[in-house]
Amino acid sequence: MEKAKAFETIVTNLNILRYIIYSKVRNGLYDVNKKSEGFFKDLLNKVYNWELENLNAQSLVYPGIDLGSSKDKISVQVTSQTGSKKVEQTLALFDKHEHSKHYDRLIVFNIAKKTNHSKDFVSNTISFDKKSDILDIDDLLYHLEHAADTPKMKEIEAYILQEIPYFNSKLTSPNDLLSHRADYRNTKPKNYGRIEDKFSKEGIHDSFEEFKQIAETVFERLSTRSQNERKGLIPLLTKSTPPDLELLLSTWGNIMVSSFQYSEQDVRSIVHALEDAKLSYNDEDDTHPKLKILADQFWLEVLEILSRDELVDLVLNLNFSTLDK
Repeated sequence: MEKAKAFETIVTNLNILRYIIYSKVRNGLYDVNKKSEGFFKDLLNKVYNWELENLNAQSLVYPGIDLGSSKDKISVQVTSQTGSKKVEQTLALFDKHEHSKHYDRLIVFNIAKKTNHSKDFVSNTISFDKKSDILDIDDLLYHLEHAADTPKMKEIEAYILQEIPYFNSKLTSPNDLLSHRADYRNTKPKNYGRIEDKFSKEGIHDSFEEFKQIAETVFERLSTRSQNERKGLIPLLTKSTPPDLELLLSTWGNIMVSSFQYSEQDVRSIVHALEDAKLSYNDEDDTHPKLKILADQFWLEVLEILSRDELVDLVLNLNFSTLDK
């Protein structure tokens, strides 16, 4: 019963997501591919027990493929385009850049809905079967329904419920009903009243407008990352020592693995994601590399007025209204 209920939740949410994606694609908005890579990377890893990494986090453009696992020897192209031309282009790029040296299999994963292609596709470097190597959400759900036990199903349900609200909010307009279908706050502050009071008491009210501008930038940068990726900031904000707000990469990674149940592969992906959004950077000049957070002064002010629960709410749910009076 628990397994069936969890599966129903997964099916419902993924089908709503697919409808949103399909609607965007029909209007020519293909940027959903890039916005979806991180979400589907984690989902594919959980469903198939792979260890895919986001290759675009390592290089601005990784020709022909978006995700890859050196352990599983699997590569994935994430796309919303259904035509044969996209598959042919993907295979051509795979061959041209000799990805077969690192990967034994190429999967074209369609985040909208795949097409039943009448023609076969040929690669000069790997075997490619249109029936087993072109997948979509229906294939993922079929595998999940028949291969997952109850704990696995509930794990994926929890991931879906955590990440889908964020993902929907990135794909839909603020007035779209679907963007508010789950409890995802994504709330900008109205007056920063708690900060203004703090600055007034400290006699630095002139810095208030500058703080607000920095806060807007931090909010926008945070909003480009998934909740799963933003969680990487929590150890930096709660375990580091002001005013540096930094952690040795080894310590930060251990905290993420032990306290937040991330794999080492997840940790590497989060490092890339946070740096890509300019939310943190790796200080490699030191003998021991450190992960440091940007906008130190902003976070120091925030840490002085927010409880830990409020801080987590601000970072994970983008609930910046906690700064209001």
